[in-house]
Amino acid sequence: MLQNFVYQYEKIINAPKDKVWEAFADGDIIQQWYGPQSCILIHKSFDFSSNGHYLHAMRMQNGSDMWNIWQFQHIVPKDSFSFLMAMCDENGENISRSSWNPSWPIYILVKIMIENDNDNSKIILSCQAYDATAEEEKTFQENAAMMEMGWASSFEKLSQLFS
Repeated sequence: MLQNFVYQYEKIINAPKDKVWEAFADGDIIQQWYGPQSCILIHKSFDFSSNGHYLHAMRMQNGSDMWNIWQFQHIVPKDSFSFLMAMCDENGENISRSSWNPSWPIYILVKIMIENDNDNSKIILSCQAYDATAEEEKTFQENAAMMEMGWASSFEKLSQLFS
């Protein structure tokens, strides 16, 4: 059964939990590590609060910009947060389908927890299609490897900030 598929990824970061939390909660820092190695992140606005948002684009190697908004839902300071992620225009409006896959879900629910792990921090990420059709759920599950590459690349850059 495809419904309710949850993509999960974990990463140990060699830094205290407070520093890792700050890397998510500070727009100037997130701009340094979020996104695949092959992309340039364009940071437009960042409001890390419940009902706040993060508006950014990934400039692809071909020069096109893929605008994305994170609509923050629930934040437990220094512990966890969740957001709905969606494609949009450069003003954070006109929520739309992905241009690279017409059956990609419009919204992805992302949850991130940060735990102490001895002297390190453990990031636990989960993503799932939100309010999706069966076809969108199927596409989301079939693209787990793509999500793995993207999040692994981002978290590797995050890890390098602390080395």
